[in-house]
Amino acid sequence: MNIESKRPRLLFLDNIKALFTILVIFQHVRVTYGGTGWWYYVEAAPVDTVSIIFFTTLTSIGGLFQAALMGLFFLLGGYFTPKSYDRKGVRSFWKERLLRLGIPILLYIAIINPIMVYSLSALGFYPWSLPKSLLDFLTFWGPMWFLTVLILFTASYTLWRQITKFDSVQR
Repeated sequence: MNIESKRPRLLFLDNIKALFTILVIFQHVRVTYGGTGWWYYVEAAPVDTVSIIFFTTLTSIGGLFQAALMGLFFLLGGYFTPKSYDRKGVRSFWKERLLRLGIPILLYIAIINPIMVYSLSALGFYPWSLPKSLLDFLTFWGPMWFLTVLILFTASYTLWRQITKFDSVQR
């Protein structure tokens, strides 16, 4: 593809994605240090009044962000799906999706998660057992839940396009 035919990036969308990513990190830090929710490591619950008020406020704000944030991420991902599907065709579209989404999921499930769980278990933070570990390997997606759901939405979209024989999307 030559430079003249390449469309310019929509920088405001990059900025929105960066902001959303920062808010997701904020949410996970809040879970770790606020003592609510589940995460690999949770700091001991605060006991002084100022900390309790601070983390209660963070939990409230974080809950509001979390309620809308992931839906907005799905919206951004879905907005560009039809054009990408039309431009690449089914086979190339899925090849690209599986490279970008499937490989990180597999790396996380097969390598990163077991190392984290075993390391935290060795430090005494996370109870580990072989049966639980094998079950988690098959059922626990951790932070990869988003990519997994994105693949499921993509599969639903592809199936809908194939069943309805819907032609390209005009924008």
